[in-house]
Amino acid sequence: MRIPDLGKRLQALFASQDRAGKFIWTTLSELFLYAANRIPEVCDDIVAMDTVMKGGFNWELGIFEMWNAAGVESTVERMRGEGKQMPPLVERVLASPSKSFYSVDQGTPTYFDLASGEQRPVPQKSGVLELSRLRLQKAPVKSNAGASLWDLGDGVALLEFHSKANTLDSDVFEMLAASLDEVESRFEALVIGNQGANFSVGANLQMILGLIAGGDWQELEAAVARVQGLIVSLEACSKPVVAAVHGQALGGGCEILLRSSHVQAAAESYIGLVEVGVGLIPAAGGCTEMMRRATAGLDEGDDVTKQTLHLFERIGMAKVASSAEEAQQWGFSVRRMTSR
Repeated sequence: MRIPDLGKRLQALFASQDRAGKFIWTTLSELFLYAANRIPEVCDDIVAMDTVMKGGFNWELGIFEMWNAAGVESTVERMRGEGKQMPPLVERVLASPSKSFYSVDQGTPTYFDLASGEQRPVPQKSGVLELSRLRLQKAPVKSNAGASLWDLGDGVALLEFHSKANTLDSDVFEMLAASLDEVESRFEALVIGNQGANFSVGANLQMILGLIAGGDWQELEAAVARVQGLIVSLEACSKPVVAAVHGQALGGGCEILLRSSHVQAAAESYIGLVEVGVGLIPAAGGCTEMMRRATAGLDEGDDVTKQTLHLFERIGMAKVASSAEEAQQWGFSVRRMTSR
């Protein structure tokens, strides 16, 4: 059974009585207690420690975020049943009204501050917008199972993919079309991005495989044409379209950034047209656009093959740029790079 939510996965693992469950409980419960005993010795608050663990070890949640997600009261009760002594931080958390390390107060994330014994707003970096906070404060302009459109303020809209692995499926394409209509009518710009692990790993191949298995070739051709037309239409939008790329931007995800008017890429971005790796070819205009870029500025009589051989080698071997800088060198329109 797959459990998408990390907190619920932890609860299920902690409840498991097999060897794996017992090992995880023993390991993490000891880690929880050790970390709690180090506050405020090694850092002033739990947010700092969680930030270090996420940034330094690439954890999805920090130590106290995991503990909070697993349930503070229930895990403490189990630890006490095993004869373990609770650190002062934990005792003060349990004595507080929230009985939690983290909470939410009127749309603002809060954390338990040991110095005051109260929940305080989690600090936010100046000039940084966190989509996780936005979700707590307002409803999306439009939403379906695969994507949501958000109003970021100042006339800017954000299209967020939240399908599995941010794959491009019918829901995502439906929301992309709706977002372009909304932007043309009432916004000044569109950002395509998210706070998931990846920008997008490409098209949902199960959807394509289903049409192939059913022998529905006409519908497959129509679907490919719709997708190609939709992604190419990004280029025709009269408002700026910014692809905020991070992690993997593969296949259709790469083709979205190729058609965006601007690309803001995290330094750690992995970009490529990889469809040949699964026996397909880029179907949403990626080959055409890369060919256009590779031959731009050539004069009559120039050797086109020499200029494009490296391009088709990368596509034919499903190569992926290992950074935003390399993607820029390959011509993937990475105009600006940021570190994350």
